[in-house]
Amino acid sequence: RDDVSDWSSDVCSSDLRRVLQMGAALAGASLSESEIDFLPRVCFDSAEERQCAICLEDFSVGEFLTELPCLHFFHVSCVTNWFRRSTQCPLCRTVCRLRASMFL
Repeated sequence: RDDVSDWSSDVCSSDLRRVLQMGAALAGASLSESEIDFLPRVCFDSAEERQCAICLEDFSVGEFLTELPCLHFFHVSCVTNWFRRSTQCPLCRTVCRLRASMFL
C-alpha cells in the first residue's frame, strides 16, 4: 500500500509541475528585454555542446552564444526569441528570470 501511495504522490507532483509550466506559458510569462540583454554571451570554441537545441543548427567556432544560469548554451537570436514567450530554459526548464537588483 505504501508503494502505491508513493507512486501516486510522485505522479501528482509531476502532473502539478507540468500544469504550472503550461500555465506560465499560457499566461504569456516571458523575460523582459533587459533580462534577455543581461544574459552573458560567450564565444564558441568547440566545447561539448555542439548544437543549438532550439534550431538544431551546429555552432560555428568564433560564434557568440548566450549562456544561461543552468549552463546551457544557445544561439543569441534563438534564445532571445524563446525568452520573448517563456522564462524557462528550453532544455531543463530552469527559470531564468533575473533578480531586479542585478540591474542596479
